[in-house]
Amino acid sequence: MTPKTYVLSLLATAMIAPAIRQASAATPNPLLEYNFNDSSAGNSTSSTGSIDYDLDFYDSAANPEDLRGGAGSGVSGESWDYAFDNTASTGMGTSGVGGRAQGSENFTGLGGLQSFTITGWINPSTQIDNSPNILNNFSEDSGVLVSGNNGRLSINVNGTGVVSSSSGFSGTNTWYFFAISYDGTAASGNNVSFYTGGTDSAASLDIQRSVIAGAVIDPEFALTVGNLYEIRPFDGLMDNFAIYGSYDDDSGALSATDIESIRQAASIPEVSFSSTIMGLMAIFGIFGFRRLSRK
Repeated sequence: MTPKTYVLSLLATAMIAPAIRQASAATPNPLLEYNFNDSSAGNSTSSTGSIDYDLDFYDSAANPEDLRGGAGSGVSGESWDYAFDNTASTGMGTSGVGGRAQGSENFTGLGGLQSFTITGWINPSTQIDNSPNILNNFSEDSGVLVSGNNGRLSINVNGTGVVSSSSGFSGTNTWYFFAISYDGTAASGNNVSFYTGGTDSAASLDIQRSVIAGAVIDPEFALTVGNLYEIRPFDGLMDNFAIYGSYDDDSGALSATDIESIRQAASIPEVSFSSTIMGLMAIFGIFGFRRLSRK
């Protein structure tokens, strides 16, 4: 590559970088969103969605504890990106005990949703099995529960549950993106969609199932990520959990395009525009110095 070609390629990168960031940012607005990057908040984490609802971290003995991983533990691998680290669990699901991120009791934010989509990233330390509670705002025949068995994810809405296809999340020590959409306005047929993806693979439809359960019934319980109390932990890392939804219509069941934009926003490291400009200035300076030294 000639110096001129190299400079032109850097100029192209500088021009494209804002577009990349803008495309990644063009995602729907979540009701709840937890990226766990508020590392100064100690043993709590705040929602960056439209609903103000903090979660508190607890260890396997129900003691408050900051359960974020170290800098760079999040799915992007960037130094500013933190994950919820529940790898101190003694097993997956009912086979062990572990920590959790739990909000205050009687959370009502999901009650009345006509449609919703839950998205997140999970990195299991052991195979997903024995019903780890990945996200829980549920009580018998009301609310929403995301859990897993035999390398598959499941969702339960108002007491009716369905599972993803065979072993789509069966690996360990790798980041999986998941999305589950639900359209409670549907009267029949394939109103639940499971999506899966990765850091290097686009989100794709895994399978569609049917849950005819109407709007979410408020369970009047806390929202919990990563466990049911201490007894059904997700053993691994979790990052960028979000819930999108509509109380009025089916628009909370996001499209495949929207879901892919959510995946990209978390998995593609941010391109540093300022660093690119600084690099260009340095290169132009070198070329200018070389030209002057030849005179």
